[in-house]
Amino acid sequence: MAPRIFLTGASGYVGGQFIPNMLAKHPSYQIIGLVRTKETGEKLTSKYPSVQIVIGDLDSSDVLVEQSKLADVVIQAADCDHLSAITSIMRGLSAGAKNAPFIQLSGAASVLDTCNGVGQPSPKVWDDGVDLDDILSFDATHVHYASDKLIISEGKKLGVRTAIVAPPMIYGRGQGIKEWSMGLPWLVEMFENRAKGFVVGEGKTI
Repeated sequence: MAPRIFLTGASGYVGGQFIPNMLAKHPSYQIIGLVRTKETGEKLTSKYPSVQIVIGDLDSSDVLVEQSKLADVVIQAADCDHLSAITSIMRGLSAGAKNAPFIQLSGAASVLDTCNGVGQPSPKVWDDGVDLDDILSFDATHVHYASDKLIISEGKKLGVRTAIVAPPMIYGRGQGIKEWSMGLPWLVEMFENRAKGFVVGEGKTI
């Protein structure tokens, strides 16, 4: 039987792009997409008929538990800081019989460092291999601390395999039902409103 992938954020920018990427390489895979409304689900299936839809959101604990229990892989591409959703997904995965992994889409803001001041470069370039121990020991001042910490601790406690993916800015026109990201369009809009570009501080941030 083809692998069953439970995808949150299926109607979003990143989750929506995951669908055509996966189907292009593995057309037989079952993708189960979580969407808030029937109307959104219909938009998604009109674009990708093989995708199966479940109605709910990140507060729909019963739905998250049940779908995670059935899945071969869970990909959380919705709000990465929604702690109760993480807990529900973990419960479902630990109750399943497939030893399915949990892949969480976080963000590179987790290594954000403004100790030199806004607009200045970070004193360190992070490497998630060499610096993994340091990254795992971040404190609560770091963005996504609570969610990343919860995934790691719950994964160890429940025996669930976990992976946290932390991309930087993602941009470009997507193929899902949400075609545009948030970060870059916001920046472009600010440039348009001011009729010019700008930098923060000295603009040396990398």
